[in-house]
Amino acid sequence: MRIGLFGGSFDPVHLGHLWIAEAARETLSLDQVRWIPTATSPLKPAGAVASSEDRLEMLQQALADNPSYELDDREIRRGEVSYTVDTVAELMQEMPDAQFFMIIGSDSLATFPLWHQPQRLLELITPAVVQRGGEGAIDFSVLQDLVDRERIAAIASHVIAMPVIELSSSELRERVQQGRSIRYRTPSGVEAVIQRRGLYRHPASSSYSPIASPDDASADRSPKH
Repeated sequence: MRIGLFGGSFDPVHLGHLWIAEAARETLSLDQVRWIPTATSPLKPAGAVASSEDRLEMLQQALADNPSYELDDREIRRGEVSYTVDTVAELMQEMPDAQFFMIIGSDSLATFPLWHQPQRLLELITPAVVQRGGEGAIDFSVLQDLVDRERIAAIASHVIAMPVIELSSSELRERVQQGRSIRYRTPSGVEAVIQRRGLYRHPASSSYSPIASPDDASADRSPKH
C-alpha cells in the first residue's frame, strides 16, 4: 500500500484540508490518506484551542464518506508530546510492506532541521511538499545537511501542486467568535459539531499563535516533530 500521512491540529478541519488530502491522494497515487491529529507540539506548547475529543469528532464527521481516508488517533491517545519520527516508526512496524509519504507544507519544510531526529525521519519516510498556488519554487536546500543530493531530488519529485486556497483554521475560529457564517468553508457535519458544542466562541489564550496557512494541517504538524 501507498499511504500518505497527513498530520495537524485540525482545529477545526476545513475544506482546504480535504482538498489537499485529495490532491495528495491523486498526485501520489495513494491507497490511503491517514489523518493524524496532533497531541502536544514541542514547538507550540499552547496546543490546540478545541479539545482532543472535539477535534476527533469533527474529523470523524469530515472523513466519514471517503473510504480512502483513515482517522488515526494514536498521538492523542499517547497523551504526551508527540514526535513525528516516533509515529512513523510505529506505523512502519505495524505495516512493514507499506510505503509511506508525509504530507507537509513548504513552511513546514523550511523548519525541518528543527524537527526531532530529522535525519532519521528522512531515512524512514518521503516528505511530499504542498506547493500553494502563486508560491515560488520550493527550496529543498534546507535538507542538504541531512541527506545527499540524490535523496533531495527524490523528495523534490513528490511535490503536490495546489491552487491558492484562501482558507485557514484560524480564520474559521475568528468567524465563529464573531458570529459569522462558516458554511461552505467546512463540511456541514463539522459545522454542526462546532455549533452543538459551542466551540471557538471565546477568544483563544494570548499564548496561542494561530496558524494562518491554507494548509495549516501540515504546518501544525511540522512543529510536533
